[in-house]
Amino acid sequence: MNVTEAIESRRSIRGFKKTPVPDDVIQTIFAAAQQAPSNCNTQPWQVTVVSGEARDRLVAEFMQELLAGKQPTPQFTPGNHKLTGVYREREIDCAVRYYQTMGIAREDRDARNALSARNWQFFDAPH
Repeated sequence: MNVTEAIESRRSIRGFKKTPVPDDVIQTIFAAAQQAPSNCNTQPWQVTVVSGEARDRLVAEFMQELLAGKQPTPQFTPGNHKLTGVYREREIDCAVRYYQTMGIAREDRDARNALSARNWQFFDAPH
């Protein structure tokens, strides 16, 4: 596969089979991922893989916090800055299209929140 094929075949998965992935496969994936480039060679990622009961406890803790009203604090942007300008517009457009695809009206806050909570349930991924 070349770079163009890799880019064109990219997908975002929002649902997984519950079949566990063998440990050796997970190790191979992360060994390859360590070779990925990063800004200024900072390799900012820190990865923890949880499975089984540990995964289930983590999901339960996330859901307990969400149901208690705690706001998620993802740290996927440098300095955890909010998007602005055209980037914010694109973020909103993506969300609108996503909810439409899922048949959720913009004003249906409960359904939007339930769908958002799937992030914190790892979309049923086993790890």
